[in-house]
Amino acid sequence: MTSTLDACFKTAESAAEQNIAARTKEVAEEESDLSDQRVRLDAERHVEFYQELSTDKFATTAPSIMQAFLSHGEACTVLESESLQLATIQRVPAEDDYSPMRPYNAILDRLGESFRQNAQLHASIVALTQEDGSVDSMEEDIEQPSARSQMIHVFSACLPILQGRATNLQMAHELLEGAKENLAMTLHLESLEFSESEDDS
Repeated sequence: MTSTLDACFKTAESAAEQNIAARTKEVAEEESDLSDQRVRLDAERHVEFYQELSTDKFATTAPSIMQAFLSHGEACTVLESESLQLATIQRVPAEDDYSPMRPYNAILDRLGESFRQNAQLHASIVALTQEDGSVDSMEEDIEQPSARSQMIHVFSACLPILQGRATNLQMAHELLEGAKENLAMTLHLESLEFSESEDDS
């Protein structure tokens, strides 16, 4: 009786082990299939991403806009530094003695041009990010972002930066205008003193 039970237990145990081994193999195969599917899906998404970038009509203008955005940022940094430096000097350089307002006017002109470029960039990016924007396409992008929607997010992030640049340019303009007015007042007072000294002589 005992030997019969032992035999039954061993048979059941062996069958269970075989079932576990078979199931383990099936799970491993399923996981391998899932892994392969993920790899294929990722590869397909990458291919779709680059294909969309190459065929999307806004892709022809996006690079030039981004390049202009980066160049404008560098120019603004230099211009703001020059404005601050000129606004804080006591007197204009010796070579500008005969035209002391020239350095101020030159930088003010550049500030105005940079401000116009900033406005143009802002308008271009707004137009780019709103182009062909429909509710249906936005809902699709939420479920599975397209290459275009991903690029739009990048460009949308540039808009607050442009607003900050506009504020800095305006402040630099006001600072330089104030320095120019102070210089004009100083020159006027100096001319009055010179006239008085000539009259006394």
